[in-house]
Amino acid sequence: METQDKINEYCEFKYTEYCPRGVTIGHGTKLSDNYIKRLITAMREAFHTEENISTNIVSRLYRDVYRETDVVPLQVSAAAKQALAEGRLHSCQVCGTVGEIDSRELRKGGFLYDQAIEQDPYLVDGKIYELPNCLYLKYDIDSDVLSPVEEKCHPRVRFYAP
Repeated sequence: METQDKINEYCEFKYTEYCPRGVTIGHGTKLSDNYIKRLITAMREAFHTEENISTNIVSRLYRDVYRETDVVPLQVSAAAKQALAEGRLHSCQVCGTVGEIDSRELRKGGFLYDQAIEQDPYLVDGKIYELPNCLYLKYDIDSDVLSPVEEKCHPRVRFYAP
């Protein structure tokens, strides 16, 4: 994946006082804003049809979890689909940050479970525990498992990836 550092070498943006208006690429091919919007929409639809997942989910997961790794975009797409299918993908309702929480971490012996135990050695049914990274987890005594309270979670750091 290439950086966008050299974009000005092959694209010329027409700017108005408020925003760019159109792009000239290559050897003078002009693309209007309207055409670019239609192109982006068509590309998103094609991706969704091909990969069966939203570009928004994949791009947010890449931004929030995989950016500093060697994972390529198609691997992020596959990881996002798998995380959705397994119920590991969670989104912050405040800032939109997306992350993965491995369900094993929410059970006895898991890292997040152990962090809650440090706060209260005897977990209380229905009690919400706030972990250091603003991750809120609710305890269920019947299944002896914690579950994210998504409307309260607002991680300052990305969620724990498996």
